[in-house]
Amino acid sequence: MRFLREIVTLFDSYKKVEKFSVGSSKPSSNTELFFAGLKDGSFQTDEEATAYFVKKGVPPANYRKLKSRFKQKLIDRLFLIEYKSNAYSDIQKAYFQCHKNWGAVRILFGKGMRESAHYIAVKTLKKALRFEFTEIVLDLSRLLRLYSATMKGSQKEFEYYDQLVADHFVTLEKVLLAESLYEKIVLPYAFSKSDNKAGMLLAEKFSKQLEQIQLKIETHSFIVFAYFVHNIRYEITHDPKNLIKSCDTAIQKLRAKPFNLRNQIGSFMLRKLSAHLQLSQFPEAKAAGIECDQLITKASINWFTSKQYQLIYLIYTEQFSKIPADFYPVLKNSKLAFQGIGIQETYQLIHAYLYLLNLIGKIPQDPEHPLPRFRLGKFLNETPAFSKDKRGYNIDIHVLQILIALGRKNYNYVIDRQNALKQYSSRYLRKDEYYRSNCFANILLHLIAAEFNKTRFLRYAEPDLKKLKAMPLEEANQISTFEIVPYEYLLSIILELCD
Repeated sequence: MRFLREIVTLFDSYKKVEKFSVGSSKPSSNTELFFAGLKDGSFQTDEEATAYFVKKGVPPANYRKLKSRFKQKLIDRLFLIEYKSNAYSDIQKAYFQCHKNWGAVRILFGKGMRESAHYIAVKTLKKALRFEFTEIVLDLSRLLRLYSATMKGSQKEFEYYDQLVADHFVTLEKVLLAESLYEKIVLPYAFSKSDNKAGMLLAEKFSKQLEQIQLKIETHSFIVFAYFVHNIRYEITHDPKNLIKSCDTAIQKLRAKPFNLRNQIGSFMLRKLSAHLQLSQFPEAKAAGIECDQLITKASINWFTSKQYQLIYLIYTEQFSKIPADFYPVLKNSKLAFQGIGIQETYQLIHAYLYLLNLIGKIPQDPEHPLPRFRLGKFLNETPAFSKDKRGYNIDIHVLQILIALGRKNYNYVIDRQNALKQYSSRYLRKDEYYRSNCFANILLHLIAAEFNKTRFLRYAEPDLKKLKAMPLEEANQISTFEIVPYEYLLSIILELCD
C-alpha cells in the first residue's frame, strides 16, 4: 500500500491516469474511488481499503484483483508521463527521456527488431554521452558494437563503440567504487546520529583512497559520490571549515559542466548550510538556505533536510515569529511520510520542540498557519529508532519529556523521569562529543532537589552551568547532530518555568 500511496502523488487526478491509456475504456467507478482514497489519505493500509470496499459489496478477493490491476496500470503510465515542465532541469528531462528510450531499445532488441532498436539507440547514446549517463552509454555502446559487428560489418563503427565500452567501463567501475565507499560510511547513521571512532577512521581512509583516483572522464556522478565521502570525513571528524572548502570544490566542478546540475549542487550547498550553522556564521547560513531553496527540488529528502536547517537558523537567531508561516506547512507536507526513518523521526523531534515553544508562548499563534496537533504518547511511539539509539538524538527524547511536563506544570511526571535521565546520562553520555549533552542532563537533574525553585536550582546547578558555558555550541564536536534548540535557550525556558 505504501508503494501505491507514493506513486499516486505523480497524478493530480484519475483523469490524468486514464488520459495516458492507449485505447482505454471508461474507468470503473471502483478504480476511481480507489485512486481517490489513496490520493486523499483515506486508505493508509490494505485493511482500511478492504473495509471500505466490502461495505460497498465488493468481496475481498475482488479487492485484491482491483489493487493488482490498478498497480500495474500506474506502472504502465509511468512510461507515458511527459517531463517537459520548467520545474525540471535539462539534465532531469534528459534523464527521464534517456531511461525511457533505453527501456524501449532493450525491449525492441528482445523482440528481434534490431533496425528500430538501432535507430533509437544511436539517438539516445548522443544524449547520454552529453549528460554523462555512464550506465546507459556503456549498455547502448555494447548493443551498438554488437550491431556493427554482426549486422553492418563496419570496422570503423565497431572500433568507435568498442572504445566507448572500454572508457565507460573504467568510469563506471570508479563511480561504483565511490558509491560503495559512501554507502559503507553512511550505513551506520541511517538509524543512529551518534559518532564512532571506527566510522571516523573509515571515512578518512576512503576519502584518501578516492583522492588518488584519476579519470579520463570525471563524470558528475563520480564527483558527487567522491565528495560525499570527503564531506562525511569532515562531518564526523567535526571539521566544519574543511567541510565548507570541500563543498566549494565540488560545487565549482559541478558548475563547470555544460548542463545545470542544480539538485547535485544543492546537496553540497546543504552541507555548507549545516557547517555555517555549526560555526554560528548566521549571515552565511541564511544565504546558503536561500540558495538551497533555489536549487533543491521541493519535497525531496534534501529539501526536508534543508528546511530542518533553516528552522534551526530561525531558532538560533530567535526569529520565532517567522516559524509558523515558514515551517508549519513543511510539517504538513504529504511527501514527508515517504522519506527515510531518520528524516521522519527528526521531524517528530522538531514537532515536539515546536509544541514546547508554542506551549510556553515563545512562538506566536498564527490562525492561518496552526501547529499540527501534538500528542506526547504518540511522539514516543513514533521515534523507535532514536529511542534505541543510545546517543545522538535520544537525549532530546528524554529532555523533551521533562520540559513538556514542566511546561504543563506536571511536576510528578518530571520526578518520575528523573531516574531514567540519571541512568541514561551516566551510562551513555561520557564521551567528549556528548559533553554538552552530559552537562545539560546533569543540570536538569538539579530541578528535583531544588523543588523547582529558581534560586536554589541555579545554586545547585552552578558547577554544571559553568561547564556548559565553557563549551559553547560553535566549539563543540557535534556537527553531525545539531541541538535543535540550543541548551542555553532551553535553560532560559527552565528558569522561566521555575517558581
